[in-house]
Amino acid sequence: MTKRQHYVWRNYLKPWTESDKIWCLRNRTQVFKTDLMNIAQEKYFYEAVPLNRAEFEFIAKFINSLDKTAHALMWSNFDNYNFCANSSEELLRKEGLEDYHSLIEALGIPIIKKIYKHDLSFFDNEKEKNDFSAFIGFQYSRTKKMRENIKKLFTFQNFTRLVSPEIRPDILANVLNFLFSDIIGNWVSSNAKILLIINQSNSDFITGDQPVINLKATSLESGIPTTSTEIYYPFSPKLAILLSETFTATELIIKDGDNIHYYNNFICDDSVSQVYAANSDCLNAYMKSDITK
Repeated sequence: MTKRQHYVWRNYLKPWTESDKIWCLRNRTQVFKTDLMNIAQEKYFYEAVPLNRAEFEFIAKFINSLDKTAHALMWSNFDNYNFCANSSEELLRKEGLEDYHSLIEALGIPIIKKIYKHDLSFFDNEKEKNDFSAFIGFQYSRTKKMRENIKKLFTFQNFTRLVSPEIRPDILANVLNFLFSDIIGNWVSSNAKILLIINQSNSDFITGDQPVINLKATSLESGIPTTSTEIYYPFSPKLAILLSETFTATELIIKDGDNIHYYNNFICDDSVSQVYAANSDCLNAYMKSDITK
């Protein structure tokens, strides 16, 4: 069985690697070079655990509170989770969701190749756009950061008083971050416009253990709900995309390193503990003592 399960797709990280090794900044204090196998992973991260009645009813209520157009796909993914979680086969319980993520990753491979070539034609093809939307949704929601954010909700008194004490936040977070991918994916498919950012500066884009981020998101601690979405996703040291509802252009060329630093700071701020780059110099600038807010 695959014990070390990655919550950031290893193939995605390859543009920042040399011989499958990547530079990592951990906790903004330590820079080191390591194998891709060693980063953004945990033992059986995607293991599906059976839900109790209170947890099942919570998820059902959540799905039914959404727009009816989302119900079919949400219930389908919830059924997939329960199929794995309630299986008598240990392999399916521990690896079933990991295998599902592999299927989604396969949808992204041909589209990423087009992005590398500065080709955004997939966004005008209905099937390719839907595949891309599903891919983005899962890469956004599959991570440790998103799971931790969901678990944080259960520490807020005005939320916990509404839920059953039988609910286990860590188990529910595992289900919800699997389902939230559909919400992001549907927004990309239905509302988003795409902008390709071409980096012609002397600085590189970095990425992290939360590689897809909403630039408009507010912190959970603030208590202020996020009301708009602008998705940023770096694809290589020299390429990134933005997804928003307001773009009129499809391409942005950046020649000023300060503008690259602007996006890199978001990656640092949204990371749980790890940030990645093609070389150590890129990361040294983001160590705690050197960060410019």
